[in-house]
Formats: sequence, structure tokens, C-alpha cells
Amino acid sequence: MKYFPRECILTLDELKAKCDEWKVVLGLENWDIKTLLVRQSEIPGDQGECQWSLTNRVGIIKITTNEDWDNKYFKQDMEKTLVHELLHLHFSHIKDYCIDHDTSENAIFEKDIDLLARTLVGLKRDKAE
Repeated sequence: MKYFPRECILTLDELKAKCDEWKVVLGLENWDIKTLLVRQSEIPGDQGECQWSLTNRVGIIKITTNEDWDNKYFKQDMEKTLVHELLHLHFSHIKDYCIDHDTSENAIFEKDIDLLARTLVGLKRDKAE
């Protein structure tokens, strides 16, 4: 299995449905997760963003709207971005790694999260085809 980036544009309702599907896969059924499509200006430089309260098991995931997608090097894959952000919730118990984004540890963690997201989405798509 190899993840091949492909365009996956979702409406807000489709994004919410995908979130519900992936919550089960990732063992996040007991989390209350709100998904939003937002302008790039709300999350500059990012495809998605996740904020959470581990104590309350509440999360907010923001994904950049298709209208604001301007990366000419790769297509927007909202499902992969959603899974990436859900994985942050899944691993939120490890430590508060997101305090300092400029550490090498955080860069490695982000890379690993992205690899997992690409692998999971790729396996799901392989199975569906």
C-alpha cells in the first residue's frame, strides 16, 4: 500500500460524517468533536488545526476551505487532513507537545502523525477500490 495524494474536497456535512467514521476507527467515540471549514486566514500556513481539552474530551478541528487552497504542488485532501488532526486527539494524553512548535521533537511528532494519517487513509481507499 502506498498513499497517493488525491484531491478530496468535502462539504461540511461530508466532513462531519467522515469525522464520525474515523472517530470509531481511532477509538475516539467518547470525544465530542466539532469540525469546521475555515478560511486560510484563521489557520495561516496550515491545512488543518486541532484544539482540545483532554479533561473534558472535547475537540475542535478546523480544515481550510477549498476556496482558499492555493498550493500548486499538491492537491487538497480533506480526509487525510481530518485524520491527521484526529490523531492529535488520539495522542493528546502523551504530553503537551504542542506548546513549542519550534522544537525538533515536535517536528518529528508531526511527521509521524502525517505518516500515520497517510497510511490509514491509503489503506481505507485501497480496501474500497
